Amino acid sequence: MKFNQTYLCILIIIFVYACGNERQKSDIVQIIQLKKYHSFIDSLKANDTLFINFRTDGCEHHFTEKIKIYKRSEGVFAELNINSRTKPPLTTLLSDSSLIAYGQFENEGKNLEPNWGCTTSQEFIISLKIDSIKFEDRGCKFDGYYKLKNQFFGQSVIK
Repeated sequence: MKFNQTYLCILIIIFVYACGNERQKSDIVQIIQLKKYHSFIDSLKANDTLFINFRTDGCEHHFTEKIKIYKRSEGVFAELNINSRTKPPLTTLLSDSSLIAYGQFENEGKNLEPNWGCTTSQEFIISLKIDSIKFEDRGCKFDGYYKLKNQFFGQSVIK
C-alpha cells in the first residue's frame, strides 16, 4: 500500500508542476514563433522608426495610410496615420502577439507570388533607416495588412 501512495504523490507533484508551467510554455512558444521570421522589427533599436506605407487603388477608390512603429524604453509602439486631416493618429503599445503578427505579415508579403486578375492593386513599402522592401498584390488575395492593422489597433477602434 505504501508503494501506491508514493506513486500517487509523485503523479500529483508532476501534474501540479506541469499545470503551473503552462504559462511559461506559452511564452516559450511565442518566442519561438517570433524568431521564426527575421524581419525589420527584429532590427528595431531604441529611437528607430519603422514605416509601413500602404496604398490601394481600384476602379472607384484611391486610399493611402501609414503605420509608424517605434521603440522606446516603455516598449514598442505603433501609430496609424490615415490619409485624412480630420482624424488624429491612433497609437498603441504592441504586445508580443502583435510583434509576431508583424513578422508574419512581412514574411507573407516578401513571398507574394506575382498575380493579376483584379482591378484593385495594393502596394506596401516597408522601410527602416536606409533599408526597404516593396511588395504588391494585384490579385485581391493578400489580406495581411488588414489583419495586421486589426491586430495592432482592434477592429472597433479603426472604424
